[in-house]
Amino acid sequence: MRLHTSDDRRERVIELTAKGRSALASAKPLWAKAQQTMRQLLGDKTELLFELATELNKFRSL
Repeated sequence: MRLHTSDDRRERVIELTAKGRSALASAKPLWAKAQQTMRQLLGDKTELLFELATELNKFRSL
């Protein structure tokens, strides 16, 4: 990643380097496979898990 400043000092620009883009491209199919495996293992409980995670995430701001 590369961090840039802009003319507007309130703004920061974060850019992926070529190495970062390559790493992201390599990671995407692995992430998709991991999600597929979890859905297979959890079956019908997959949506319930996502709903619970969403509800728990609301407590982060407390």
